[in-house]
Amino acid sequence: MKLKYLFLFIITCIIFSCKNDPTLQKPIVEYNYWGDEIICNDTDMTLSIEMLGENGINRMIALDPDGKDTLGIPVLTYRLDACIQNSSEVHIFSEGEMIAKFVKGGEWLTEYEYEEMEYPVVIDGKKWIEDKPWPRYRYHINERLISSGAISDSIE
Repeated sequence: MKLKYLFLFIITCIIFSCKNDPTLQKPIVEYNYWGDEIICNDTDMTLSIEMLGENGINRMIALDPDGKDTLGIPVLTYRLDACIQNSSEVHIFSEGEMIAKFVKGGEWLTEYEYEEMEYPVVIDGKKWIEDKPWPRYRYHINERLISSGAISDSIE
C-alpha cells in the first residue's frame, strides 16, 4: 500500500516539475494579424472592392471573375490594413463604376462562411498550438449580394 502512495507521489512530482520547467512553457507571441478573410468573386465581372477602415485607411483589391484574395485581419491594436471585419464601408466597383455600397450599421456583408482552425507556432524548433483558434471568414461576392447593396441612379 505504501508503495502505491510512493509511486503516486513520484508521478505527481514529475508532472508538476514538468509544468514548472520554463523550457516547456508556451511562449507569449504578439501578432499583427489574427485571422483572415477570403474574398471570392463569384460573378463573371472583374470587380474592384474598396474597404474604408474606421481610422481612414483604405484598401482596394481587384478580383477577376472566379478569382479570390486572402486578407489578414489586423489585431485591433495595430490596425495595419482595412479588411471587411474592420471596415466602416465596403464599395464594389465594376468597370470603374460603383455598383454596390455597404455601410456598417446599415446594409452590411453578413453572409459568410466561418471556420476556426488550429494555429501552430514553431519557436526554436518547438511546436506549439495557440489556445485561441485562427478565425477564417469566406465572403462570396455574387449577383444576389451585389443587388442587395446596389447603388441607384439617384445616389452618387
